[in-house]
Amino acid sequence: MAAIVEAINVVKTALEAAGLSVHVNRDESNPIQIGEMPCINLFWGGAEVSKDYSCDAYQWNGQVILDCWAQIETGVPVLNGCDALVAQVAAVFGDDYTFGGKFIQATITAVGGLETMQEGSGSIGVTSSLEYQTTVSDWSTISS
Repeated sequence: MAAIVEAINVVKTALEAAGLSVHVNRDESNPIQIGEMPCINLFWGGAEVSKDYSCDAYQWNGQVILDCWAQIETGVPVLNGCDALVAQVAAVFGDDYTFGGKFIQATITAVGGLETMQEGSGSIGVTSSLEYQTTVSDWSTISS
């Protein structure tokens, strides 16, 4: 569980360093509000593990879902705002696909369509794949 939290926090920190507002696991009981947009909401999408050839490490392929939220601004369609956020996310992943050496590789694997919401807001979901390793003796911490 701790490696999951660590992986999400690595992505969150990199996005915040790029000037983006980021939330983690905001659900329907605490929805994103208009005043908080534009922002990104991160969710853990699951992970698969395989044992490394050296037998002392596990290699993980985890997924983080990034919901990119924007609102309609004067004269600017909500799609443009969401697309701008997706472009910023893509730039963060493209600038350092290892996120400072924490991941073997981090890539964007899918970008969804616009979901329009009430009050002139919408979101686009981005799925990312994070490959990282943990040791057999400490599988709850990412080893770099």
